[in-house]
Amino acid sequence: MYREGYKKLFLGMALATFDFNRGNINFIPDSIGYILVVIGLSILASQHEFFKKAKMPATFLAVLSIIDVYHAPNSQYINLFTGLMSPVATVMRLCIIVLNVMLVYYVCKAIIEICEFEGRSVLKDRADSVVKFYVAASVVLFVMLPVSYMAQNMYKGVIVIMTILAIGINVMFMVIVNKAGNSIGNCAFNKSKS
Repeated sequence: MYREGYKKLFLGMALATFDFNRGNINFIPDSIGYILVVIGLSILASQHEFFKKAKMPATFLAVLSIIDVYHAPNSQYINLFTGLMSPVATVMRLCIIVLNVMLVYYVCKAIIEICEFEGRSVLKDRADSVVKFYVAASVVLFVMLPVSYMAQNMYKGVIVIMTILAIGINVMFMVIVNKAGNSIGNCAFNKSKS
């Protein structure tokens, strides 16, 4: 019933997390991934009200992530924190971090509540751990991003570590979404308020 929504959410997060570049152009921009996330959340919105709430940050992410279509020619690293590191781009990337935290929080809270209702304590505990780790890692990224902007040339290693951390936490979230689709994707749980 809801499994298709979880699949779209998983695929959308995968496309938003991993870049497919040719030269300076990102052929599958993050915004396409976030559009798939919004579609998946639209399907899931009738399963739980938190999926409906998650659509707002996902929609803003689809718009803000348009900046990832083009990469600066001198960028040697994965584009999550590199490329044009202007103050405006840095502020936009900080907004993207905050919106991603909101998205992950709402989705994980929905999964946690559905699992609690269905008696699936293992998945519930994993989703709870993922949301806590995601928030903690995002705080580190939020603090380190302006530092990396101010010291661009001196701390490229920190940028690489931040990129790996960002990919890692997104993969953890994608795993939970995939497990939820397999475990509770057919649950008729309905906690939505129109």
